[in-house]
Amino acid sequence: MKYKLSNYNRVYSFENEQYLFNARTQALAKLSLEEAKQISSKDLSGLPADSPFLSELLYGGFILQDGMDELELIRFEMQQSRFQSRHLTLTIAPTADCNFRCVYCYEKGTYSHCKMSDETADLLVRFVEGQAQSIQALSICWYGGEPLLEMERIADLSKKFIEICEKNDISYNASMITNGYLLSKKNVEKLNKTKVSMIQVTLDGDKATHDQRRFLSDGQGTYQTIIHNLSENYDQLPQVSLRVNIDKTNVDSLSRIREWIYENHMEEKIHPYPGHVQSIFDTYDSSTCLEVEEYSQIDFGFISEMPNHERLLYPLRLFNCCQADTLLSAVIGCDGSIYRCWDDIGRQDRKTGTLKDGVEVNSVFLKYLMQDATQDQECRDCFYLPLCLGGCPHQWQKQKVCSRYKYTLDERIQGFIQSTQTNKPEAE
Repeated sequence: MKYKLSNYNRVYSFENEQYLFNARTQALAKLSLEEAKQISSKDLSGLPADSPFLSELLYGGFILQDGMDELELIRFEMQQSRFQSRHLTLTIAPTADCNFRCVYCYEKGTYSHCKMSDETADLLVRFVEGQAQSIQALSICWYGGEPLLEMERIADLSKKFIEICEKNDISYNASMITNGYLLSKKNVEKLNKTKVSMIQVTLDGDKATHDQRRFLSDGQGTYQTIIHNLSENYDQLPQVSLRVNIDKTNVDSLSRIREWIYENHMEEKIHPYPGHVQSIFDTYDSSTCLEVEEYSQIDFGFISEMPNHERLLYPLRLFNCCQADTLLSAVIGCDGSIYRCWDDIGRQDRKTGTLKDGVEVNSVFLKYLMQDATQDQECRDCFYLPLCLGGCPHQWQKQKVCSRYKYTLDERIQGFIQSTQTNKPEAE
């Protein structure tokens, strides 16, 4: 049988040792110098059919059968993931209201005092019940507005969702995106009862920096309250993904946030990461935003300084981009409107149905579900395609934005190799 090399191989050298990485399979193999030369020459003719090296290359996806179309394989895997029917993912906004008025918020202009009514909540429960016979997992993300403004609604819906899952042997998990201002002891206890295992909170630097960017609707600062909530409730908190939204004005905030976490011994639960501020729907000054390459380098530098960072450095393969391009998912607005992407929430021209009338396969729906980077010439020819799939489906509809891996992959792989070599246990 004839074989050919994958289009997604890359050879790395580190301390006189050779490594081979494949972007499609995420495989990483250590090679001898002679093996590295064979791969670099793209000539496999000298390898016998029973060569162990050949079988290892095949196992890692570094080579394929000669007649295999690798782009079609990527496309098949993408469609398989996109149209799976066993895992239902719902992002639910129980209110469109928010107690903050952040300077970069893309929901500007869509805030309202809308709260999910009993009728809408009943429709939502019925929607989940209608899927219960065919799914094996249900994932809920509580969103907003600010979801903690409607904690009682969340508690009530969570109880019903959990009962449905227990009755039908469905695994259940929940998360929340909150600004953290209302993370009181009472609310944290309720979140634990509702099986929320992860929350995302945003903190944009020290008090002066944060309060200039993330303030209450009456203009008052929010930093001190968020800090208090995280500190006082640390033992009861679920895992916290601490987002630090950065642009050109506050890049140095990252180090200050990390210092605060470690000084207070909160690193076991609170995990900071840099968020990329972008001008979605032109709601923020785009000249202040970092270019993707700038953000990618900052992100890589931040990760590199984290303890046990090798798992964060290693690139992840994408099989579909996100909830927006996954069929069995939906974003539910407080009024029962259905959307594909949470960037669209509250915008009536971006709806793809309602809980009352069902999902509508309209132009917005199709643009998300039928986006296919394997059909785009620039992406087809790109080494990073398996790690990117064309990038954010929402952004794609305006302008493609390349993955951070395009700018930092080599540093990430070499950093991973260095970390694993450095941390390798010594022989006894």
